[in-house]
Amino acid sequence: MTTPASTPDAGTCPVTGPSLTDPEQIVQLYEDFFTDPRTTYRQMHRDGRSVVPVAMGPGQGTATVVIGFNHAREILDDSLHYPTHPKKDQPRRGERRDHQDLAQAVGAQHVRLRSVIRESLAHIDQHALRSTVDHAASGLIASFCGHGSADLVSEFAIPVAVHVFSWMLGLPPDRQDEAAQAVWELRTAEDTTPLTTLAWSAVEAARMTPSTDVISRLCQHSENLDDHEVVQQVVLLYSSGCLPTIDLIGNALMLVMTDQRFGEAVLCGSLGLRDALDRVLTVEPPRPILRPRFPTSLQIRDGVLLPPHHPVLVSPAGCAADPVMAATHARQVGNRSHLGWGGGEHKCPDEAAALAMLTAEEALGLLFESLPDMRLAPDARIGWLPNLYHRALYGLPVVFEPTSPLPHP
Repeated sequence: MTTPASTPDAGTCPVTGPSLTDPEQIVQLYEDFFTDPRTTYRQMHRDGRSVVPVAMGPGQGTATVVIGFNHAREILDDSLHYPTHPKKDQPRRGERRDHQDLAQAVGAQHVRLRSVIRESLAHIDQHALRSTVDHAASGLIASFCGHGSADLVSEFAIPVAVHVFSWMLGLPPDRQDEAAQAVWELRTAEDTTPLTTLAWSAVEAARMTPSTDVISRLCQHSENLDDHEVVQQVVLLYSSGCLPTIDLIGNALMLVMTDQRFGEAVLCGSLGLRDALDRVLTVEPPRPILRPRFPTSLQIRDGVLLPPHHPVLVSPAGCAADPVMAATHARQVGNRSHLGWGGGEHKCPDEAAALAMLTAEEALGLLFESLPDMRLAPDARIGWLPNLYHRALYGLPVVFEPTSPLPHP
């Protein structure tokens, strides 16, 4: 069980670290940071810092980022003292906040929505899912394998994930182009409007003609979600399910193309795809910084003052550079100690994580089998979306010898 920071002995000052009020001690988490965050995190650790005051962007205020693995785990596991909303915004006892998605909900509402989503995802047929991924991936590969070049983000990672998630949710095939555009707007402009509009029509259709898909199960669940609640969960499943799956695939491909040791191990088969994806979740997680936590009272972590209700950002990417975990994270096989799925009661549900891993593993396996000689395009410049909470590539141009599609049953 975790406890808040203890009261120091009289005459001693427990605040020994950098201050949120000292501009010289605040690290900028924007501009150059987006290009190479690993260098920033490694420098923080070299300076012996595991809790660091940061600026989130011009005019966006300050926060405290946690890059020490043990501190991160304790904070994620302690929603009592580090909730996901400032205490002043918490619902009163007995009050239920309607029209929230799982990520925003707290207390009984969080438990309610989490159980609904987990049970709805648990009914997905794994064999049918695998077949759907194979069908989508093989069709996409066939569309560009004869060209000798492709952008593996826009031509593979995004469409394969959108196709699979739309199938899981129950979106009809003739709406999937619309879904792809809505996901693109969400990914690049953080605009949920197109996706929300699409979700409303899908929920209305599921109410009229129920099926066995996830949206229908959300509508039919015994917790009796109203339409607005179902729409919110559908948008969440795209934003917190589909988007990370896109970036898990994209970031895995980027590491294969740019990290020689990792790439050779994956392509020769000495490193299985499941272990490779866990490596990606360790060093280039799609969610490099998790949803802010807000201390309910004054806390002190690693000598750094955490004011009440001031945002605390746990960084799975930063924790990967923690010397405490260096030996574990250096292993490419069997490392499951990362925080790529989050932690505590807001951790990604196991059912959702398993679906994302299966989708990425199947899609990547078929791509590597089809185009074993693909490599980064000579003039390629890897760029990242300037987003603190998403580690997402603009694109990943590759070249390969033109080939015919593999025979597909």
